Amino acid sequence: MADRLWTHEELKVLLELRSIADLEKLIANPGRKYREQYAHTYAINALRNIAASDVLPEDIRVLVQRVYDLHEKA
Repeated sequence: MADRLWTHEELKVLLELRSIADLEKLIANPGRKYREQYAHTYAINALRNIAASDVLPEDIRVLVQRVYDLHEKA
């Protein structure tokens, strides 16, 4: 069974509520065990879903950039 493509709204929710929130929590807690590994996993998972989709309007591109920036800080 082929994976389905994510819709615009699903991608927005994925980035805003899941990946960005998770990365912000990691940045706020620099002493967390395995912090770098978690940050990498959250960012890569979000970007993998986006890369698999044909839906990339401007607001999604902005969120992708924010995920990359947060990943770098973490």
